[in-house]
Amino acid sequence: MAGSQRRGKPHTVERNKKNNRYWLIDPLDGTRDFINGNDEFTVNIALVENNRPTTGIIYVPCKAELFAGIKGSGAWHLKNITPDTSVSSERFMQEAQKLPYLKQNNDFTIVGSKSHFTPQTESFIARISQYVSPVCFVRAGSALKFCRIATGEADLYPRMDSIMEWDTAAGQAIVEAAGGHVRRWPDGEPLMCNNADMRNSEFIAIAPGRDISMFFESLG
Repeated sequence: MAGSQRRGKPHTVERNKKNNRYWLIDPLDGTRDFINGNDEFTVNIALVENNRPTTGIIYVPCKAELFAGIKGSGAWHLKNITPDTSVSSERFMQEAQKLPYLKQNNDFTIVGSKSHFTPQTESFIARISQYVSPVCFVRAGSALKFCRIATGEADLYPRMDSIMEWDTAAGQAIVEAAGGHVRRWPDGEPLMCNNADMRNSEFIAIAPGRDISMFFESLG
């Protein structure tokens, strides 16, 4: 099932209602970045089981990078992967770096969208700043925001407006496989797939090792 279905194919949603296991693919996440000549677009592939993404792959063509995560096994980052590269499982395990990395500074880093920065997101960040400091805000395109969370380079990714499932499933699988969390806002429930309109509401993605309770007890 591909992200190209943002143009609308109702039969696909009905079909997935009957399936407990399916692939969810967005062949071009970050369409605006692609059109504008920006290199921050990705290919997202997720395996969804029982309405939860359990395996995720995010490929960054212009940077020749691949991020992958499998529930219960871990998450990895592999560089120098071009479309004509053949990657055996042996090479992958030898060369891929296990996530998360060690963070290199003490700033509380929030990553947000380049093209979907809403007033609600701005307000959320202002509230966060009352509880943690110093706060550093960076912008990233497409599913790269999830990658920044999975690596530990960023601490928090708040999404304060709705988004399609194919934009989030692969990133959610990778973040959670790395030990992080992706939760609905403000109720704190896990983000799910197979919603009626294939759209997820507000959520926050939290990096591995960060205190998830802080966000819901202080801000919820």
